[in-house]
Amino acid sequence: MIRLVNGKKRFGHQTIYDGIDLSITRGDRIGLLGKNGAGKSTLFKILLGTESVDSGEIMRDRKCSIGYLPQEIHPLKEGTVFENMLDHLGPWTIANKRLHEVMKGLETGDPKALDAYDDAHEAFISAGGYEMEARAKSILMGLGFSVQQLDAPVATLSGGWAMRLALGGLLAFNHDLLLLDEPTNHLDLLSVKWFEEFLQGYDGAILITCHDRDFLDRVINRTVELELGKLYSYSGNYSDHIPQREHRLTVHQASFDGQQKKLKQMQDFVDRNRANAATAARAQSRLKAMDKIEKIAAPKTDNSAVRIKLPEPPRSGHVVAKLENIDFAYGTKIVYRGMSVAIERGDKVVLVGPNGAGKTTLMKLLAGVQKPQGGTMTLGSNVFETYFAQHRVEALDMKATVIDNLRSVHPGASEGSLRNTLGAFLFSGDDVEKAVGNLSGGEKTRLCLAKILTVTHNFIMMDEPTNHLDIASRDILEEALDGFEGTLCFISHDEHFIRAVANKVIEVEDGKLTVYPCRYDDYLYMKSKSAKSDDNPFAILTRGLKFPTKSDKDSADKSPATGGKRSSTVA
Repeated sequence: MIRLVNGKKRFGHQTIYDGIDLSITRGDRIGLLGKNGAGKSTLFKILLGTESVDSGEIMRDRKCSIGYLPQEIHPLKEGTVFENMLDHLGPWTIANKRLHEVMKGLETGDPKALDAYDDAHEAFISAGGYEMEARAKSILMGLGFSVQQLDAPVATLSGGWAMRLALGGLLAFNHDLLLLDEPTNHLDLLSVKWFEEFLQGYDGAILITCHDRDFLDRVINRTVELELGKLYSYSGNYSDHIPQREHRLTVHQASFDGQQKKLKQMQDFVDRNRANAATAARAQSRLKAMDKIEKIAAPKTDNSAVRIKLPEPPRSGHVVAKLENIDFAYGTKIVYRGMSVAIERGDKVVLVGPNGAGKTTLMKLLAGVQKPQGGTMTLGSNVFETYFAQHRVEALDMKATVIDNLRSVHPGASEGSLRNTLGAFLFSGDDVEKAVGNLSGGEKTRLCLAKILTVTHNFIMMDEPTNHLDIASRDILEEALDGFEGTLCFISHDEHFIRAVANKVIEVEDGKLTVYPCRYDDYLYMKSKSAKSDDNPFAILTRGLKFPTKSDKDSADKSPATGGKRSSTVA
């Protein structure tokens, strides 16, 4: 369907691609790996045709329909959620509008309308016809939208929900090829599970960049990796590619070492014999042979990685935070009524639950970003908390430089100290003078981490901390938080991250909290034992996945908080 041959691309002095090849055929499920800044998003745009290569050739099947989900989308302003969905269904949208125009012509007696009706109706049926609206609703609910949200003004959607809507539009129409740039970043655990099964049954080809290795293991059948301007291809999923990558590097190193040994032997022969008249001809012949040998380049790998060392936290009281009889609502929508929970020292709590259950609201109550409308929220003694919000980039000064953003939380630090800290988060040289607005999603997340994790806290709250982080950076963050001696409360859709960090699970559902004092796998085991029907939404995590149907419609975030003791009470 699409093929890139010997593609080369540079941005300024940086080589993005140094002669890469990629072919995508029907049935491919390809995972695109690479560190932040390796050029993954640029490759999507080249395949789509919105950006060009400096040299090389790209060939596309003229009949190939391509759907593209970027990391960021423009805000939507007009219409309802469902109206916007129907306006972004490619050929179906066009055919639907044409059919309506013809129908209006028939109503007004336009003689041309009768001749145009058969063609318009046939195009409409070919594009999905009358089943498309039901399919669109099913997909939106699979992505977490409620029936009520379908009629909500699209202008009220957050960036994450707008991204889900854009994803829904792509999935509803059967494109030949889907280009998905980190599509799981704005999905909760249940929606990720639904999305997995949808992709497993998708008829077209898929090229996806995602940093959730468990998700990749279940979805892809081929892996390609961008590293230092080269593109390497491996068969199988993420786990399958790891030993293949190691084998490639081992063989490359052995070939390089073998050739270097041979070249050294030849050079030694030349050095010993070129001055001897009797052997000079042989030495010259050996020298010419050396020049003709195609040199094997030394193996290169990108070993750069974030280095996170959390400051030693002061010891807090046994109870770090306590919510008692909390009432909270958004207008007429009640989120919590009489809710109580306590976070204790050493807890590393993951909040899980269906989309819209109140996980982020609970964390905002703990962080003091939202105030309870009834009940009491109290921090324990000697607690110094911080909040890493889901939309944390909004707290960054987009016009200021990277180093000035870090200086805002370390006002007395020297230039050298700030640069050293930023270097640990992969900002080096002139990078620290970049305006934050020009950074990639992964770079912005790393800067937010630098601002949060380099200040001393003993209670850290994080909402989707791994979004936009590459797998290597996620591993380092996992290790740092696993070794953190303070208290942690977080939300994540990355099951690998949850398994590595959490020692307690709090399930949020229908305004009620259930505490499971165990690791995530033990929680899933207990849920699988207690789940007796598909009425329990968590059954989807532990048993067969359910593709939403038409009947499903009837079933039914800025700055970090400051340290110290805080209590808020509403009578």
